Amino acid sequence: MQYGITEAGNGTASEVLSTSELKAFLRVTHSTEDTLIEAIRQAAINYVEQFCNIRLGDRSATFFFSEFPDFVELPIGPVNSITEVKYATSDSATATMPSSDYYVTSGRDPMLVSFNNIPSVFSDTYKKLQITVDLGYAEASVPAPIKHAVKLLVAHMYDQRAPEVSGTITTKLKIGLESLLNPYRIISFR
Repeated sequence: MQYGITEAGNGTASEVLSTSELKAFLRVTHSTEDTLIEAIRQAAINYVEQFCNIRLGDRSATFFFSEFPDFVELPIGPVNSITEVKYATSDSATATMPSSDYYVTSGRDPMLVSFNNIPSVFSDTYKKLQITVDLGYAEASVPAPIKHAVKLLVAHMYDQRAPEVSGTITTKLKIGLESLLNPYRIISFR
């Protein structure tokens, strides 16, 4: 089964980690590189979001599924709530499924949505099933290990501004970046 996703809104990077927090971590006391630090912060947040399949900052997202199975996993999170579930009734029309026809297995990543009643779905469309959700860590409640991982990435990118370092041994960021992030990864096997 194939899926697609559209997202509306995104977290404000400065609310996840302020420029002053990053400058203190980097031990930068001047403001001449604030723009660079802010750009690196956004790159680090993007890396963490892609590595973990999570979102930092509240946003709305719609998952589109090519099939209407008995259940689906929502492979990006954390999912805070399901806004609506729709299914295709024609090439250009959808119907909203009542919440009594599906249930959510909460406390699980990826979130599992199971269906009690599968309606008659229009078959000639890629978007047979659409699930709209509110997802992402609120900016004020991003877990400390994730914030620290972003700081480590910013420090690494700030210090190593070239894609390669010549004349030295290259190695991964040994401080445990993956160890900080692994507990927050959402891995879907579908």
